[in-house]
Amino acid sequence: MSPTSPPITVRPAVIADADNIYIALRGIAETVSELHKFTSTADDIRRHGFGETAAFTTLVAELDGKFAGISLFFPVFSTWRGQRGGFIQDLFVDEAFRGRGVADELMRRTAAFVRRQGGAYLVLQVDRRNLRAQSFYRRLGMEIVGEDLDCFAAGDLFNTLADTAGSEGGT
Repeated sequence: MSPTSPPITVRPAVIADADNIYIALRGIAETVSELHKFTSTADDIRRHGFGETAAFTTLVAELDGKFAGISLFFPVFSTWRGQRGGFIQDLFVDEAFRGRGVADELMRRTAAFVRRQGGAYLVLQVDRRNLRAQSFYRRLGMEIVGEDLDCFAAGDLFNTLADTAGSEGGT
């Protein structure tokens, strides 16, 4: 960012940001050619991202008063490290604002937020095909670690697992 560039403002999202958050999430799905898997709605963001039992936190970046990007994350705990951290589910910068330091600032502000909540690390997943994002995270000094594979249960499988749970143990 040059000395004449306007400052990047980063703030916690408010419910009025739900439409912009949704547009950003849709933009990520388009970027990785996975729009056919994207089923979230702006109402889902409003319902689950705000209030006392919010499932996630979103920081919104603005430049010149315009929506520039988001970091959407939630708390995690590493049993191996014995520490709290933050899992960045989505980091997005609108194309019009890329290359202006918005993603860097969102990462710094997310780390500061997580640390204030008692966290000691950030973790995220990056699409194997998204080489630009991988380069960005490496430039920040982050390591791309592990060969873990994501496992996912949803829909009928999730319901079958839940429905067939035994009653012993009280859960």
